[in-house]
Amino acid sequence: MSFLSDAQKKLVDRLGTVASDIEARMMLGTIGLYIDDAQIGVVEEEAVYLRAGEDHRDAFEQQGATPYNAGGAVAQASYFRVPPAILNDDEALTTWVDHSRSVAA
Repeated sequence: MSFLSDAQKKLVDRLGTVASDIEARMMLGTIGLYIDDAQIGVVEEEAVYLRAGEDHRDAFEQQGATPYNAGGAVAQASYFRVPPAILNDDEALTTWVDHSRSVAA
């Protein structure tokens, strides 16, 4: 995955500790995160954004997540930036990844 910066590789590796089947791919100028060919999120610069369904958007925002803003364009409300507190908590990160997987399937 030579297209990943060191910081991005660390983020993908971190996600891999809770979802061993996660894969990073180049996608239209950004990096998509996939499980079983379903896109669950994106990595942009040094941040991870995971997909949220309608029923979890409020919960994601209450935990400090902000919507994905593709290159400064209109915010994409289906992807939310994973806050550092979630990234550092295996149980919470697993919950977020599992939710994103279920929405993307």
